[in-house]
Amino acid sequence: MTVKLITAPTAEPVTLADAKLVCGIDADITKWDTLITALISAARGDAEQQTGRTIAAARWERVLDAFPDSGIALAWPVVTSVVSLKYIDTAGTLQTMASTAYTLDADFLPGWVLPSAASPAWPNTLDTANAVRVQFDTAWDADVAVPEEVKSWIKMRVASMFKFREMVAAGVSVAELPRGHGDGLLDKWRLYL
Repeated sequence: MTVKLITAPTAEPVTLADAKLVCGIDADITKWDTLITALISAARGDAEQQTGRTIAAARWERVLDAFPDSGIALAWPVVTSVVSLKYIDTAGTLQTMASTAYTLDADFLPGWVLPSAASPAWPNTLDTANAVRVQFDTAWDADVAVPEEVKSWIKMRVASMFKFREMVAAGVSVAELPRGHGDGLLDKWRLYL
């Protein structure tokens, strides 16, 4: 199973101004803006990895060698839409399935793509690697904003990464805060799939 990022997020759940505030940087000081923007993205990615959820909207592609009988698991919750489903037919021609030939089960996490009632079986594919490609969009949730606990965790992570920008902290005593201090903010949002 291969899942690859096609279009990276264009908006983050935490603003540069909020991150600068947590880092103790005045809003009018801009020399750290590029670094802090990168740290926001890194912290969001870390939160996504820890929770198993997409936090910022992105486009992904799932690649398979053939259609599985049970449907196609898309690997990231929450899937907001299927952009395209393409396959290589038995003649070796790339085909794009009509959106009426499949359905998205976005209520099951992770999302699944299944044949529709109108087309109850998948088409046959050429016996080759990467014969099926599904592009899909993900986001936190179309109807709900990213929770404050998740945003707070991201801001704390940004502040920590900003304060300790090097891999080694020479000449200082560094101790991690107790587990409940920050990581607990993500606990109720973790998916165990």
